[in-house]
Amino acid sequence: MDLRRDKYKTIYNQALTDSAELKGWKILTPEWLVILKYIAGRGKDRLDLLWLLQQKDLVNRRKVKNNLVKPLGELGSTGFLVGLQREYDLADVMARRSGDENESYIPDEEYPEYNE
Repeated sequence: MDLRRDKYKTIYNQALTDSAELKGWKILTPEWLVILKYIAGRGKDRLDLLWLLQQKDLVNRRKVKNNLVKPLGELGSTGFLVGLQREYDLADVMARRSGDENESYIPDEEYPEYNE
């Protein structure tokens, strides 16, 4: 099923391939949602992306990287990962300042699951 005809077609197709199916509906993982929200790039998508990243134990950053490598390869995923790192940093700062259930959330300082 091709939903897109632009330069992100392979990424969207990989997200659908990796999705789970529940009662006929495709369900994307939080890691794929992070990637697709980053690609969409609208203000509301960035807010969604930052919210997803602030939720303790919801998004595995290593899986985000691995998901990008599947359709793009190591070299092709580099640009996305540099941009996502900015979002990771911002979400981590926001999580520390939120004053809610994330207050005790302290991320791994150097993202060991991301920097292999």
